[in-house]
Amino acid sequence: MFLKTITFAGAFALLGSSAIADCGISGGKVSILSNDFPAIQAVTAEAAKCAGNGVTVETNLTKDHKDIMVAALTANPSQYSSVIVSNSTLVTLMNDGLVRSLDDLVAKHGAGLNKSQLITVNGKVMAVAFMANAQHLFTRTDMLNKAGISDIPGTYEEVIAAAEAIRSAGLMEYPVALNTKAGWNLGEEFVNMYMGTGADLFNAGTAEVSINNDHGVATLNMLKSLVACLVPERDPDFTHTYEGPDDMPSHIKMALTRTVEVIPFVDGRLCLGTWQGVFLWEHRARPQPRRIVLSYQGV
Repeated sequence: MFLKTITFAGAFALLGSSAIADCGISGGKVSILSNDFPAIQAVTAEAAKCAGNGVTVETNLTKDHKDIMVAALTANPSQYSSVIVSNSTLVTLMNDGLVRSLDDLVAKHGAGLNKSQLITVNGKVMAVAFMANAQHLFTRTDMLNKAGISDIPGTYEEVIAAAEAIRSAGLMEYPVALNTKAGWNLGEEFVNMYMGTGADLFNAGTAEVSINNDHGVATLNMLKSLVACLVPERDPDFTHTYEGPDDMPSHIKMALTRTVEVIPFVDGRLCLGTWQGVFLWEHRARPQPRRIVLSYQGV
């Protein structure tokens, strides 16, 4: 649940002083500033149900939220009681002293939160993480039934197994498809899959990433299996097979996973985020000699 797949929901001012039955407030104004992602629309729609009996709920969901949040929260009183932000904008607001601790609200209302959702700084909860850009699995139950699969897959392993069953039954050549943006965000996907194994992303008590283990290897193998389902070898429509059955599939996989990255550097070091790294994914069946070309711009 990290990288671009999460946003942080942080309350920057007290939402109310006393409690009512369902929403925890009996009066006052709740105002929310955020991007207009569908998941956030669902969250704010639920918040709007608290309006009434002296409570007003207002939302401003706009792609320009980053440009207005600092000024809006600097005003006294603040224009918004809660802001939903990304990793980078949370840091900006904290640097300007515009984020208050959520310890009291989490203690009162956060019994159902997972520990991994609590974003802490110096021991204080400064934000609560939740999934904003959620992934969805769409299935055709008619195909699953014809392949003898009674339950909808609930894990990546079950997705791969179902795909192999459908293809083996001659029902579909390509039983799996991904709706992704141009240039599949493999780093994001890796973190999602890795966290799904139940492993800790960091070494205990540190910000040191811990992925060089059996869970990390299993995650890489799952990414490989998933891509193999998307672009199987020996497709009769592939004519570019001079170098073997993995020839044409490797070109398609290359188009899916990008070949160029632009990374800033400062003082001779790459400016990589906490969960970022540079990796080479070999799409050919046999190891190949590869050259990495570095182009520098700047002074």
